[in-house]
Order: sequence, then C-alpha cells, then structure tokens
Amino acid sequence: MTRTAAVTLASAVLLGLASHSAAADESNEAEKLYRQMEERLAKAKSINMGFEVDMAFEGQKTTIKGRLILAEGNRLRFEWRGKLGEKAADVTRISDGKKEVILPRVPGLEAGPPPKDLEKAVRMAISRQGILFGLIIATPDGFGPVKVSDFKFGKKEKVGDRQAQAVEYRSAFKGNEPMATVVWIDIETKAPLKRMFRMKAEGKDGSMTETFHDTKLDGKIDPKKFELPKD
Repeated sequence: MTRTAAVTLASAVLLGLASHSAAADESNEAEKLYRQMEERLAKAKSINMGFEVDMAFEGQKTTIKGRLILAEGNRLRFEWRGKLGEKAADVTRISDGKKEVILPRVPGLEAGPPPKDLEKAVRMAISRQGILFGLIIATPDGFGPVKVSDFKFGKKEKVGDRQAQAVEYRSAFKGNEPMATVVWIDIETKAPLKRMFRMKAEGKDGSMTETFHDTKLDGKIDPKKFELPKD
C-alpha cells in the first residue's frame, strides 16, 4: 500500500468514526429530551389537557375528542366521545381516589375502588402508549409493558402556537412488532404536544395522531371535577 493510499484509508476510517459518534450523540440527546418529558409528566402534581385522536386504517377514519384531568391521590376525570368502529360512545370516568365510576353505567362495571396504579398508568399512557391504546381500549394490564428505543431528532417546528422539537423513536407492546413513533415535545414546558404512530395489522397499514391542547401541568384543579355522581 502506498503512503497516499494509507492516508486516504485512515481518513476514511476517521470520517466514519466521526459520523458514528455524531449519530450516537444525537441519539443520546434525543433520548435525554424524551426522558425529560417522561419525568415532567411523572412528577406533575396535576395534569389537565384536552386531546384529539385521529386514526386512519384501510380508508376508514376515526376521531375521538376529550379531556383528561389527573391529580395526586389517584384522582381522575377522563371524558371522551367519538366512534370506535361503528359504535358511537360518550364516556366519562371519574375517580375520587377511593372509588371510581364509569358513565354511562355498564353491567359488570359497577362502581368500586380504582386500580392502585391508576395514577401511574395514566401518566405512562400520556408519555408512551398514548390515550387510545393506554386508556380507551386498554386491557386490564394496559397492553403490558411498552418499550421505547432508537431515538433521534426530527424537525423543530410549531405545533399550534408552541415551539416543539420532534423526537422519533420506536415503541413496542409486549409480543408485538415495534411501531414507528414521533412525539413533538414543547421546548419550554417539556410537555407532549402531539404524537404519531405508524402501524401494521394483519399486513395492512395504519396511522394514528394524538394532539394535545390547553395543557396545564401543576395547575389548580377544582375538587368538584372528581366528585362522584350521586346514586
């Protein structure tokens, strides 16, 4: 090997290492921002947000709108309306921390104590698996653990009137293929502003976008929001 060839090879190796290092640094920074969002939601004394879920699958579209209010002590008010398949629904779930009800009342879902991990499950749904998967059609175990990996930055852009940084990653429910996922994080507050999933089911493609609005973390919540209806 000539001296010139050796120098060229060395330069190529160094360039490759530098590119790999830059990609690793970006991945670390993207995951760092994502974890900051998770931590912000986990530690917030209260969460109050409106949301809209748009899902498209094989030409069929579904839109669900609602509001989620959460406070420490397993207190929750979760309202949503829309259609799941061909069935329209208008549902309200209320927990005062000691007892919860789901309205309209359904046989087999009588009022009783809320799950001990209700508060944790709600916070996890907002940060990882989303409103639809985590709180509306979730099985009792919430579809099981959700793993996130392969972080990288997307675009910086506005979502509504808020400046956001997109973080792309892969999310996977236990026993399922990972989904390409993007979350737009408010640069100032670290709250999620929007999340998009791209998925496959039975060989068919689908997508889901959740948009959050009027989000307030650590705000004062009217205690009446958690009052159970009188029987």
